[in-house]
Amino acid sequence: MALLLTAAGCGASGPAPARTNAAGYRLTELAGGEMLEIPAGEFRLDGRLLYLPTFWIEVEPGPPTPGLVPADEAHLAKAGLARYGLPPRAGTRHVRDAPPAGTSGVAWRPDFWEAIAEARRRNAIVFVTLHWDGCGNCDRFGSKIARDPRFVAYVNEHVVPLVGVTNQEGIEPHASLPDGRCWIHPGLTCEQHRAVFEWGLDATMWFPMSPGHAILTPHVGPAPTREEFVMAPDERLPDEGTVEGWIAQFRACQEKLGAAVPWSEYRQRPRPSGTADPAELERISAERAAWRQLVEARRYVRDGDADGARVLYRRVIEGFPGSGARAAAEREMP
Repeated sequence: MALLLTAAGCGASGPAPARTNAAGYRLTELAGGEMLEIPAGEFRLDGRLLYLPTFWIEVEPGPPTPGLVPADEAHLAKAGLARYGLPPRAGTRHVRDAPPAGTSGVAWRPDFWEAIAEARRRNAIVFVTLHWDGCGNCDRFGSKIARDPRFVAYVNEHVVPLVGVTNQEGIEPHASLPDGRCWIHPGLTCEQHRAVFEWGLDATMWFPMSPGHAILTPHVGPAPTREEFVMAPDERLPDEGTVEGWIAQFRACQEKLGAAVPWSEYRQRPRPSGTADPAELERISAERAAWRQLVEARRYVRDGDADGARVLYRRVIEGFPGSGARAAAEREMP
């Protein structure tokens, strides 16, 4: 992952005081176009074992800027990572080339339901992985399996991928960049991956241990149950496992759906244009709200709270007339 460091306004000659860019990183004397590579590794922070993936820090093209801070890569790593409450990392080094192929990671989709719609058009499976902030196993999956070039190439071409990340009670969420972008998951904002987590949890209902994974079918009605939505639940998936094990699971699930349109072909197709009908958007929004309440009622049933479930089922029945969720609530209410 690359975070852009700007040195705008800094003189190119003579000593200069230490400066901080908009993202809170202190700048060091690097030639323009270079990057710093922050290596992956395990470490402890506040008693928690964390695993930070390798990422890269870029400097905008331009002349070297001496004297900004000590000419010491580890010092920059310390200053930069301290912005996110992380300790300094050993092994930071200069690199002059772009990150190796595949290390930019999976092309995670920013919206749960748009991903489902894309997968339906492509007849492709959906892979959702749900992570907690501060979870070492989650970070390990994200920085090992999800950055393996074989995994990245297969998923980006044949699967519609979603990652959801949120924080547990008492754990601070990781900080976003000033413009809201996530520094861990390129291409997403932190708000987007938190929303994906909530929708993904609604679809899968639960997972025994983090990270939670599931392979979903996009061919579902307006009020799908977990059994209808989930083709391969967490307990059947290889967790960290091997890349070969993951790809085998993806292929097995795709075989059940039939042939899919690969991304390289799909992206060449013309996209629908024009503004969506407001009434249709309102109907879709209501269906999703009703489904979310229905999912919560199903959780109460699973936990043995029939009275609580009935309250929620009634809310769906009374609040969402004509919806698929209402019909499901009427069938399911204990």
